[in-house]
Amino acid sequence: MAPYTPPFAFAQPSSIALADTYLQSKSPARGVSRVSLLHHINQHFHHSPGSLETAGGHMAFILTLGMSRPYLLDVTLAVAACHLRHMYQANGSFGDATADTISACRVAEHYQQSLAIRSFNQALAQPFDQEGSDSVLISSMMLNLLSFALDDDDDPSLSWVFTTAPDRLAWFSLSMGLAPLLMNTKEFHDQSVLRHIFDASDDEHQTYHGDGIKPLYKVPPHWLRLCGLDYTSNDPDCIFYEPVRVITELFSTSVGQKSFFLYMAFFGKVGVEFRSLLENDDEAAMWILGYWLGLLCRFDHIWWLSARARRDYRAICIWLDRRKVRRRPGAEGQMWRQLMVDLEGATQQPPDDGIQCLRRPEPMEMYDEID
Repeated sequence: MAPYTPPFAFAQPSSIALADTYLQSKSPARGVSRVSLLHHINQHFHHSPGSLETAGGHMAFILTLGMSRPYLLDVTLAVAACHLRHMYQANGSFGDATADTISACRVAEHYQQSLAIRSFNQALAQPFDQEGSDSVLISSMMLNLLSFALDDDDDPSLSWVFTTAPDRLAWFSLSMGLAPLLMNTKEFHDQSVLRHIFDASDDEHQTYHGDGIKPLYKVPPHWLRLCGLDYTSNDPDCIFYEPVRVITELFSTSVGQKSFFLYMAFFGKVGVEFRSLLENDDEAAMWILGYWLGLLCRFDHIWWLSARARRDYRAICIWLDRRKVRRRPGAEGQMWRQLMVDLEGATQQPPDDGIQCLRRPEPMEMYDEID
């Protein structure tokens, strides 16, 4: 289905109007200027693996709408600064000039993001119309992008998994916040510029959302045991019911531009209780999140996603190995050996279309210790 074209201004804004709009707010000291960030958007917004993707390709709409909604303009500039920083960091040749540029990008990124959050929170308190709904949803998606993108190092030892900082799961909490916002704006979705994203968030069988209880018959038995479930379980309100069901479906889901939104359905299946389990180092919650992050590693072409997915996935694998889960006695140890084989294979591309369930080789004891 073709994206809906809104019945309001959609043309590329004039250079004079843009200049006037951008000059209304000052650029940060020692940061990349707002005009330079706009130039970066114009130069790098296209549909290629390293492009600056936002709102499914409607940058002209975003810039036009952002002229009357400062938070949307500011968060778009923050994403541009983040993308520019990523490009310099990915270049790999660091000198004083490059380091200074990366620092300037980081300053601009945080500055524009802080401006966006301030007025975004005010916008959430106002009644929505079509343009307002699209504006807050696009802004929320961009804020999620910024929170997911790593600032610098993808070393797993630097992951939140190994810290006790109270805000270590702030990125996770922010992504959880999109679900209630989607519910509050549901009446505007049919006429939204984002309708193609909403349509891509489920399949024709309503596997990922839809009404009614979805059975667990595809979930491997050792996954169910980890979650305290079985094949007769029928309570979708159980903390692990929907997350483990969704990651099972994603195992055989192909990787592509449209299927990406199916993978992100995971965030609609976890809530405050799941986050609390992560904060308290619950092994089942950690394994489920780790498996989903491993699945996200399949999207290694998405500039803002791949580094965090890879880092935190590896960190959870290390974290579980340090707890010696494979060496536990009896049935528990056997379960964990199977689980770890599955976890370590999560990054593999999905199998052929004819294979609809998980089939893994028999697990083998791994004796290498991770110091």
